[in-house]
Amino acid sequence: RRSSAAPKLTSATEEAIDVKPRHSRSSSSVPPITGTEELLPLPQSLSASKVKKGKLFGSNKGENKSKSTDDWSQMLKQLWKEKSSGKPLKELLDEVKIGDPYDVEHIAHVSFDAKEVKYNGLPQDWDSAQNQFGVCLSACPRIEVPGYKSRVPAVLVFLRKALEELNGFESEGIFRIAPNGNECNEVKEKLNKGLGSKALEECKDPHVAANLIKQFYRELNPNLLNALSRDKIMEMADYSEDSEFEQGIQLLEEPNNTAFLWLLDLMSDVAKHESINRMSAKNLAIVISPNLFSSDNLAPMEALVLSQKTANVVTNFLQWKIRTRDSEQ
Repeated sequence: RRSSAAPKLTSATEEAIDVKPRHSRSSSSVPPITGTEELLPLPQSLSASKVKKGKLFGSNKGENKSKSTDDWSQMLKQLWKEKSSGKPLKELLDEVKIGDPYDVEHIAHVSFDAKEVKYNGLPQDWDSAQNQFGVCLSACPRIEVPGYKSRVPAVLVFLRKALEELNGFESEGIFRIAPNGNECNEVKEKLNKGLGSKALEECKDPHVAANLIKQFYRELNPNLLNALSRDKIMEMADYSEDSEFEQGIQLLEEPNNTAFLWLLDLMSDVAKHESINRMSAKNLAIVISPNLFSSDNLAPMEALVLSQKTANVVTNFLQWKIRTRDSEQ
């Protein structure tokens, strides 16, 4: 009996791969299949119409490397038989060969404008590639910044510049005071659409740029410090010696390492104006650290403890960064 969860083969697909329906008693060419776990589903992209028409994933042009309808029919038939006999699926899929592309045509030239934080020349269907928020750090458009081993996300460089131009370093409660929600969302949406400098041309509130920097880190997947284990965070929260910080910062691999150091440098520059903006190193660490570590999958008490420890980690590393920068100067 066929399980109700088993995928069904349409008559057109069965005809295309040249096997008879499994429920047919006269089907002697295909060994019986027991259990849904033994079924080998056909690729979704392989429809009956594609099997019947000409070639798959290529054509007879050039060196004629693509498989014909008969080739694919025989191959699928053989895969189905071998799957039912218990041969590992990985070995079966390794035997599948995809034809080479042909008639390649260069239809677009895409470049990244670091100043405007956008791609130029993207096809219309690729607009989502302009997204700056909610993407993996390694996939985010990044640019070289002197003093860092790896490149820094371009949108962070853009937002820091806007923060400075709007006198954000001297704004009271910077990174703590929330901006107008609608204005902040509007700027974020424009940045995600590749509007670059136009996104902030009407914005006069430095808290918008500061809040978007926090949002960028909060929406990273995974979050910046989630690369560290629970035990390591608990340990780093008690660091006090410079040698411990120097070794501890190396535990973050690139590009996380550079993204963390860049943020510490920004926070250090803001803390220099503590007498004006009322934001000490500890205050900055408290408001920014929740954006660097996600505790969504933890029990409530565990999440509370780790949140406090993460704030201690950021505070300690920020104070270390301020000390080392002052000694270098």
